[in-house]
Amino acid sequence: MPIVSIYMIRTSLIWLVLTVTAGALLLTVKTTGWWPGGWSMRMPHIEAGLVGWFMLLIMGVAWWMLPRIPWQHHRRGHPLWAWGAYALLNLGMILLMTSPGGSIISGVGSGMYIAATGAFAVGIWPRITSLREKLEKMGKE
Repeated sequence: MPIVSIYMIRTSLIWLVLTVTAGALLLTVKTTGWWPGGWSMRMPHIEAGLVGWFMLLIMGVAWWMLPRIPWQHHRRGHPLWAWGAYALLNLGMILLMTSPGGSIISGVGSGMYIAATGAFAVGIWPRITSLREKLEKMGKE
């Protein structure tokens, strides 16, 4: 398993623990009402669950499991694209979770999400080929 996949999957599990903790806090606030400002945790809970856990888990498994490119030096694609996507996604999440909604900082965080998705797509794109293309390239060598 590539090291970038290991980091993505482990970090996604950390985000899962954080989102479950935030969800438990939200349920406690809802049932007891002991912290009126507790509903401010709703959006960070959603961000940590959907982007932190789910998106990082998908990206880590995809980088690991998609077919390798046997005729290139970096058989899984250049890992800098995956590392860049990993960094941008986590930094974007931290910015979005700590900034007030509608601010410039939250816009920068959202832009980091888009940039992370683009970087991952660029890094993984050469690995998405049809079987015919793969057989043709292997037959030429």
